[in-house]
Amino acid sequence: MDLDLPKTATESGSSAPAGTELTYHEFGAYSSVSFLTTTGVSDGTTPEQCAAAVAANALPGTITGKKDLLELLPEGTVLCTVTTDGNLAMLRITQAVMRAGTLPDYTTELTVWKRS
Repeated sequence: MDLDLPKTATESGSSAPAGTELTYHEFGAYSSVSFLTTTGVSDGTTPEQCAAAVAANALPGTITGKKDLLELLPEGTVLCTVTTDGNLAMLRITQAVMRAGTLPDYTTELTVWKRS
């Protein structure tokens, strides 16, 4: 996902397209979310809280496994990052649904504060 635009890319391959902040993969039994920019979990939804989360509450660069995804990224989680374009982005997970044999389905809401 490129959060600046926002857009998703569905191409397969080993490298993410330029400008990507987040990748979400499932290859058979292997599943992962990778954060290509430092991403933190925020306690709130203000720009100040979001920026603080990036600086002080960063997630690991990659989370693997379906169980770990739902434990670390449950419904209600607020993720924040500084994008590749230098903007502050907040991705709020509004719904997380686990289906048998697949990665969780996430519904999210994106807010991007453009740098001035």
